[in-house]
Amino acid sequence: MTSTRTVPDGKKAQLIRETSAAELSKSLAKSKGTSPFDSALLEVMATARNLERVQIVNGLAPGRITAALRGEHVGTIIHTGARQA
Repeated sequence: MTSTRTVPDGKKAQLIRETSAAELSKSLAKSKGTSPFDSALLEVMATARNLERVQIVNGLAPGRITAALRGEHVGTIIHTGARQA
């Protein structure tokens, strides 16, 4: 699920609610776009065996970090493909 928002330069930014690391890597490579996090995160997630998912959260929005720690879906969830044993 995605939604769009206009950013200061007038372009549309897309919020990706949930995706996989593989899909995100392909999408970024195809579009030659930028991401809001270091590309090393996707590299680590591609080989992760014990990490199932990561949630990227806007820490500047009041209450978002607390909500994420409570298990709420308040950002972008990126799945690695690893399964818990």
